[in-house]
Amino acid sequence: MRSNCWAKSLEPEYYGKVEFLYEAEEQERQKILKMLEIAGRMVWDYFGKKCDYDVLICDGGWCMEVQTISREHGKSSEYKLYDIKYLALTDYNLSEIIIRKDVAKFAQYLHEMIHCIIPKSYPQQLREGLAWYFTLEIIKPYPYLRPNYPNWVADIYINPVRSLVETFGLDFIKQFAAGKAEIEESAIPEDAKDLFLPEEVFFRKKKFY
Repeated sequence: MRSNCWAKSLEPEYYGKVEFLYEAEEQERQKILKMLEIAGRMVWDYFGKKCDYDVLICDGGWCMEVQTISREHGKSSEYKLYDIKYLALTDYNLSEIIIRKDVAKFAQYLHEMIHCIIPKSYPQQLREGLAWYFTLEIIKPYPYLRPNYPNWVADIYINPVRSLVETFGLDFIKQFAAGKAEIEESAIPEDAKDLFLPEEVFFRKKKFY
């Protein structure tokens, strides 16, 4: 649903097209594009893969709500919400990232771009866990960029991936996140097995539905 939004498209090097779904001032536009460029370059440098999803920039809650509802009602996509505040979402079927610029910080831009390089065949919760873990890993040298997140994010996403890293090593899990390595089911540590469950089972078990 973009018919009522002003959009300007750009095609940079480290991600797909960018569309501003509002009349953005040039200074703000350049600031957002710079964050996207830095985040995209970080993903490329770390994983050796480019985020090729298009990026839609919303100016606030209404635009973000329109994007979210249109995807829910149309059932056109399998997507995940960054959190209940709708800071950002990734639509895997349409290969799009939607970011709410008035509340999203740099870590959210990076987080969504990491999602782009994780195989779509992985369960949603596994993709989310890997994206969270490697967002924190990549920005570790820059503690001022570290995002705030609730305890349940650590419990169900970050800590299980940390267990995978402790079992298989960081380099291997980085390759796994990029779709360049496979994990034998029998070798998965007990406290990370939920990440590999069918999505419906996982969310029912975690009482997300």
